[in-house]
Amino acid sequence: MRFYDKHLDWLSNTVDLYNKVIKHYYNLLAEKPELLDMSNFNLMRELEVMTVGNKEMKKNGENIPYPLLNLPTIPLYFRRAAINYAIGITRSFYSQKEKEELQLKERKISPSLASNFSAAPVYYKGMYKEWKENSIMLKVYTGEKWIWKDYRFCGRALPKDVQKLSPSIYVEKKTGISSYTS
Repeated sequence: MRFYDKHLDWLSNTVDLYNKVIKHYYNLLAEKPELLDMSNFNLMRELEVMTVGNKEMKKNGENIPYPLLNLPTIPLYFRRAAINYAIGITRSFYSQKEKEELQLKERKISPSLASNFSAAPVYYKGMYKEWKENSIMLKVYTGEKWIWKDYRFCGRALPKDVQKLSPSIYVEKKTGISSYTS
């Protein structure tokens, strides 16, 4: 489905912010690869405590060890989508590195950590609402704050019995016009 709106830049800002959050968690996991021994659920919880803290830390005035510096407040489900993505690509990197070290010891080539990301934000429940036949309300970052924005879209209709889950936003550029696919 394609979105058309005068504020498509807000979707672009949201995508950019998503990738900055992924990079933060990816770099943290690259710095502390021992965390990858945890289950995804426990690792997500640990990363959240390390970057946004918990009630006890806030009550005791403790510093957050790896805060999301220079970024706005990140909504819970947006942050969790970024953490899941960072966990997946970091696990993939270390798995690939291990495989290549076993196979290519004599070539002395190893994969390198990523420095930029171009992932599409996954909108878990809580980041979208009012998904109708030709519109959806998304939580987007304007560059200054998070707002709810109703986006009209066009495209093929979804089958009546399909379960609508977490859409993703992809940025496309065609002849200078930006469009977004869900």
